Formats: sequence, C-alpha cells, structure tokens
Amino acid sequence: MEKDLVSIIVPCYNASRFLNDVFLSIKNQTYQNIEAIFVDDGSTDETGKMLDNFARSYSKAKVVHKVNGGLSSARNAGLAIAKGKYIYFMDSDDIIHPETIEYCYKLITGYNADLVNFNLKHISQEYRYSNISWNYSKKYEILSNPDQIYTKFIVDINGGRAAWSKFFSHDLLKTVPGYPKVFNEKCFYGEDILLSTYLFRICKIVVYSKAKLYLYRRVKSSMMHASFSEKELSLFMFEENVKALDPTIYPTAVKYVPSMICLSAMDIVYRLRNSDYQNPEVVNEIYHKYRDNLKYLPRLSRLPLSYRFGTLVTLPVMYLIIRKKLKG
Repeated sequence: MEKDLVSIIVPCYNASRFLNDVFLSIKNQTYQNIEAIFVDDGSTDETGKMLDNFARSYSKAKVVHKVNGGLSSARNAGLAIAKGKYIYFMDSDDIIHPETIEYCYKLITGYNADLVNFNLKHISQEYRYSNISWNYSKKYEILSNPDQIYTKFIVDINGGRAAWSKFFSHDLLKTVPGYPKVFNEKCFYGEDILLSTYLFRICKIVVYSKAKLYLYRRVKSSMMHASFSEKELSLFMFEENVKALDPTIYPTAVKYVPSMICLSAMDIVYRLRNSDYQNPEVVNEIYHKYRDNLKYLPRLSRLPLSYRFGTLVTLPVMYLIIRKKLKG
C-alpha cells in the first residue's frame, strides 16, 4: 500500500542565504512521498531564482511566486495548492532532521491523531547542513482528554506554539473557518499562537514528542530579532481564544491562561528594549499585562530558570529603561 502524500510548505522571503540547507533537509528525508511547496513572498534577492532552479532539478518541488504579503499570506498560499493528506510548515532559514517526516507520519497514523508536536534545538546562524545526523529522544505521550491537550499546549513554551513544531492532519486544518486561509493575515506577529489556540480546542488526539527534530537558527536580522513595530501588538489577538475557554471543560488549562498572557507581554517588552517607540499609553498597557498576570507565572513549573530570572528581575529594570526613552 502506497504511503500518504505529505505536503511540506516553506514560505520564503529574501532567504537565499540559507536555502541550500532547506533544500538538503527536504531532499534527504527518509520519507519520500512528499511535495515541497516553496512560496516566494516577493523576495528582492536571489531567492526566486534559487527556488526555480531547485524545482527544475527536484521533481517533488513546486514554486509559487507572489507579491509580498507576509508570513501568514505565504503559508496560506502554499496550503491553497497542497494536496497532501498531512501538512508540515517549515521556515526558510532552519533545518529538519532527515527522519522528521517519517517519524511524525508513523505517530500521526499509528494513533489516528490530529497532530504531532515535537521539540527543537537552537543553532547559530553560521551552522550549515552537511550530511548531518543527530540522535533524538523517541519518548512521546498520547493525549486525548481536552483539558490535558490544551494545558500541555499552554505550558509547552519550547516551540510548542510554533507551526514548524507541528505535523498536521490536513483534515484538521480544513476545519478552520476561512480555509485555506488558516493563518490570520492581519496578525503580523504571533500568527502561530493564534492558530494554535484555536486548533488545540478541537483536537481529539495529540501526540507530544520530546524528539528534537528541528534546528532553529538564531538569525539576527530575522523578524524575531527586528526592531519593534506596533503591528507586533497583534500577538495579543490570541487572548480572545483562550479567554473563551469553558472552565467546565478546561478546568486546568484556564488556570494557565494568565501565565500565557504574562509571557507574551514579556516577549513584547524585550522587543521594545532596542526600539525608539514613543507611545507611553501602549508601553504602559503592555507592562500592565505583564505585571497583573505575574503572580500566575509560578504555575508554569517547567519554566526555565532564565525565564524566571528575566521575569522577576530583568524585566522590571528593562521597563524602566524603556520608560526613560519616552519623550515628554
């Protein structure tokens, strides 16, 4: 019996520097019944040309060229033409283990799951793919209780909210209102979290794996490390989803919601530190989201020490620094 088709969707914007690593990551997958959909989101460098050249040499690749519309728009464009029974979103500057697709496929089909969530390793921007292979934990857990599924999602801060750490059933994504536009194109920052806060509410079975199958590259010039823009306040769009959780169905998960809001506010404050943003009302609002929910943060028992230190000590000091930058 032929294995199911898996669609790998890669949004690309001025990604020429790391695309060869992405090509190798996909070509070297042990699971080969795939289609690799690359979406050139209006790149101004050599990205488009590199994608076209790769597609000519690799029959499983498809390329979509579009005007720049942002990450959500690019992912949606790829999903619109995806034919796979299963969907995986990969970023254009990272690397996946050669067994990523095969490993996730076995889990999602073996347990008839809606999605598989796995882990990551951090790498520097100088790291390169060259027949790499690394060992990973085979441990995983199967969750089918709605409250357990959503609680696990909220407390898993190590990539658990990112699209690239998930292997989706296409049928699951088709339940999202507006499909194939499953990523909100008005959400400039945190679109993964917004989608996840919806999907984890309708999942019946989720496989959580400790396998570190994704190499996440720390790129200084990436959107994650760019100067602050007010568009990034769209990160808080997820609040409507989590605040709508029914406490009779999600009694444990709702207790962690304030912690999730606190960490998100902490993220924005960190991004404000190197900016010249000049709206004190917004700065105060973000800080209050952090401060008012801080008391709930200890509930995240697995929170790394660096987060605890940053939240309790570094963040208040950083806030004062930001306040001093405000004119008037």
